[in-house]
Amino acid sequence: DYAFSGCTQLQQITIPNEVFGIGASAFRGCEQLTNVQLPTQLMYIGNQAFSECHSLRRVEIPENVETIAANAFSNCSSLIAVDIKDGDEGIPLVIGERAFYGCTALREITMPYRAEDIQEEAFMNCRALETVNTNMVSQLGDGVFSGCTALRSIHLSMLLEKLPTRTFANCTSLQDVYLPMDMLRVESDAFKDCTGLKSITINETLSFIDKNALPVGSRVTICAPQGSYAQRWAHENGYAYAEDKGAVSEFCDTTMDRVISRTFSVSTNAMTSKGWTTFSWIDSESQAPYSVRYTLYIPDSKIKQYTYNRTNIQSQS
Repeated sequence: DYAFSGCTQLQQITIPNEVFGIGASAFRGCEQLTNVQLPTQLMYIGNQAFSECHSLRRVEIPENVETIAANAFSNCSSLIAVDIKDGDEGIPLVIGERAFYGCTALREITMPYRAEDIQEEAFMNCRALETVNTNMVSQLGDGVFSGCTALRSIHLSMLLEKLPTRTFANCTSLQDVYLPMDMLRVESDAFKDCTGLKSITINETLSFIDKNALPVGSRVTICAPQGSYAQRWAHENGYAYAEDKGAVSEFCDTTMDRVISRTFSVSTNAMTSKGWTTFSWIDSESQAPYSVRYTLYIPDSKIKQYTYNRTNIQSQS
């Protein structure tokens, strides 16, 4: 612990491959440190290990790391990119509380599929962060992305069952949110002060939304299946409601005027029902270690704008 803490003139360091763990505050306050090479066998990054390394710009975290402890990279004000490697072994990863708190320049974070738990306020006040994909994370702590004022796009893991308190508090650029299929609860202040929020798409299995989950006085539209808890909650709490007819969030915008074109292995042919045409396919380009099936619903009034064959769906507009 504290091995190089406060070495204000240290600019770069290569840590030997024999090192399996970096102790608490090992490089804390090394203000001139711009480059660090972490060993491939590294398993643990300790509390505040690189906290307040204000010149550190990029970090590549090896595939064997199991724990990024509390405040490990907190207040690294110049850090713009973090690449957490996945690897073949799929070693579970925990990102500790406030691990990247106050990294105000952080624009991108590569979240591996092996990440399982992101703890309390891990990315709080990362004000430059614009997009996040939580991949296979099954547990979020309170306030994980609170204060990320530039955050516009968030892809939530399908393994999440709860959106904790203050998850997106003060994410003022967030506009449209799609909750995963198996999510059951949205806790208090989950979207507090999200002044730009326009819509939340909610599945039919969700069974609880705290009365204070959404920003006060907001005009958020709740998109959910008819007869669902979310529809009843919207009416009871004075929010606009729109019927959600399917999982369009991955490929269509809210008006369904465009589809992001990609190549797929189509598992079923198009079927028409109740004025909607349904496409279902397996995503052959997914990086996940399993097959990903998507369903796209397009209203028949829009269907002439699209072409469809065995391998491609794309907009003609």
